[in-house]
Amino acid sequence: MNVPGRGGPHGPGVTETEIRLGMTNDLTGSGDTPYAVITTAIQAYFAKVSTEDGGVCDRKLVLLAEDDRYTPEGALEGTKKLAEQDEVLAMIGGLGTAAHQPVAAYLNDPNADGNHSDGVPDLFVSTGWSGWGDVAK
Repeated sequence: MNVPGRGGPHGPGVTETEIRLGMTNDLTGSGDTPYAVITTAIQAYFAKVSTEDGGVCDRKLVLLAEDDRYTPEGALEGTKKLAEQDEVLAMIGGLGTAAHQPVAAYLNDPNADGNHSDGVPDLFVSTGWSGWGDVAK
C-alpha cells in the first residue's frame, strides 16, 4: 500500500506546478442524484482560478474525481484510489452521511494502525449529520 503522506518534497498532491485535490461523487447519476454538477462546477472554478488568477501559490488547482455511485462502497473505493494511487493533498466535498462515514474513518487512519498523524485532510463535507463536528474523532 502506498502510504498517504509520503509524497514529494512538498507532500502528497503538491508539485512545483500543481495542487491535486480529490473528490468522489455520483458522476453518472446511477444513484438517481443530480450531484454530478457539483463536481463539474468545482472543476470549472479551479480552471478559472488556475488560468485567470494564476492558481494558488503559482500552482494549478486540479480536481481528480471518482464516481462513487452515491454508495458507501463506491465512495470508499474511490477515496482509496485518490489517496493511495493519485496521492491527492486532500479530499473535498464528501457528499451524503451514509456514503461518507466509512470514508471519514479511512481518511482519519488510512493504515488502520491507530496512528492518525498520516491522515488525509477531509474538507467541506456536505451532509446533515451533526457528528462531523466531533474533532476528537
